[in-house]
Amino acid sequence: MVNHMNAVLFPYVNKVGDNSRPNGAALWFGKLLEKLDRSLFEKESVMADWTHNYMCHVFKDNETSLFHEFQKYGYKTLLSEDWAEGTLNWPNCKGFDKPPINHYMRPFQNAMERKNHGVNVTKRHLKGKMCREQHHTLLDYLGQFLDAYPDQKKFSWTWASHLGHNSENGIAHSDNDFYNFMIRHRKQLENSFVFFMGDHGLRFGSVRKTFVGALDVNNPFLSISIPKELRKNTKILDIMRKNAKKLQTHFDTRSTMLDILKFHSASNFADTVPLEIPGEKGYSYLREPSTIRNCKNSPIPIQYCICQFNKTAVSTKNKLALSIGKQISYSVNEELKAGNFTKQCIEMKVDRIVSLLKYTQSMNGSDVYIVVFKMKKPSQANFKANVKILPTGKVKVLGMIERTDSYKNTANCIKSEHHRPYCYCKNQEDS
Repeated sequence: MVNHMNAVLFPYVNKVGDNSRPNGAALWFGKLLEKLDRSLFEKESVMADWTHNYMCHVFKDNETSLFHEFQKYGYKTLLSEDWAEGTLNWPNCKGFDKPPINHYMRPFQNAMERKNHGVNVTKRHLKGKMCREQHHTLLDYLGQFLDAYPDQKKFSWTWASHLGHNSENGIAHSDNDFYNFMIRHRKQLENSFVFFMGDHGLRFGSVRKTFVGALDVNNPFLSISIPKELRKNTKILDIMRKNAKKLQTHFDTRSTMLDILKFHSASNFADTVPLEIPGEKGYSYLREPSTIRNCKNSPIPIQYCICQFNKTAVSTKNKLALSIGKQISYSVNEELKAGNFTKQCIEMKVDRIVSLLKYTQSMNGSDVYIVVFKMKKPSQANFKANVKILPTGKVKVLGMIERTDSYKNTANCIKSEHHRPYCYCKNQEDS
């Protein structure tokens, strides 16, 4: 995309939620699903726009999504994901009651994934292997969509989760497939805004434990190419390159799409004055930068902030480490208690502090630490948290405690997405 389509890379995009659902909600609905703990900056916290119950157990048909916005302006629309549960439905959530767009891939995925049908039958015949991967079907579907409406405005969203979800090498092996797709549809894409992006990095595995992996998990990929005519006749590319040097979130990505749809097209993409879109948390990449960009004034939960500060390693064996460990255990178990899951899940106890990093500079009079810790058997769960030590000596957890290893089926006795990372089921047969 960079070499052939003059795409701009945005290396400083910060995720706004742990996994795909909160990042998808930011993109599709402009909603924040995780609380912003601002206590580090001596500011009031910002509550999530939607509760877990509303996000999961209420159909989203009455909420205005990007798909609704583009349809309202006469676009043909497509949404395809590579599994039926997808961004809004996993593990047991309602999502949309009716198709939110013209072309919806979920009915196909539902049929393909039924127990004794589709892909499961094929896998049995091929001894667990497949001739094609999920992204091949996604690209075919997108290609058909592009060809079906040669003279109409189109908006499509293709979300391939499986490629990069479980392995750092998963995406690389599909490079040729995406390259060939872009070459095959080059003429159509040259007349389009193309957003090629991720929602978060790899959340589990050995790479996650490295410095690069710990940064990558919070730093999703984003590149954008604009129509060929606009590259030559407007200032947009230069402005995008300016914005690419600043901290961004997918709230800004969403605002850029809305700017293209509602505002920029009306001015022939000549108006580059900063614009605040009512009700939106982001700013368009196509307009001159206007605000200071940092984790203090952006909608980024503090535990995901990619801004780098000097830190020093401190002892994990002293009284401070013990005090932090006790507070961490308490906080994890309080989450389970608040969700009413103590009957299903064991009480977590810290086994050891793996590492303790202290920010060199105190913040508003408090020492701040990043702590990585492991729980006792049987869970042996790995977590990471930001904490600050108040002048009174009290330990305060900042933001959400992150699970850094895979919990898979060990938490299947509960369905709450927010609480599953903290749960190890008492009866593993139920998992």
